Amino acid sequence: MAFKEIKVLPKDIKNGQPESHNNCPIAKAVKRTFDATMVSVTDQDVIVYTPEGNLHFDLPYFATAFVLSFDNKQEVRPFRFTVDPQPI
Repeated sequence: MAFKEIKVLPKDIKNGQPESHNNCPIAKAVKRTFDATMVSVTDQDVIVYTPEGNLHFDLPYFATAFVLSFDNKQEVRPFRFTVDPQPI
């Protein structure tokens, strides 16, 4: 699979839920990017569940920092990052 750019938008931050693997801002952005209904985001990686098969990618350092800041209810800003999803 080709590289994908994930864009975390202001609406993802506004509607995201702290400590939610499937509804945090990064999860919302990943679901939109991959047209997935379910994802699992940790502070280190992401699993994307799609009808065509499941994918995995590691989060870059600054995305990990975003997860930790958001979960601790600190101010965060929109950002983007590129991933190389691999089938699992």
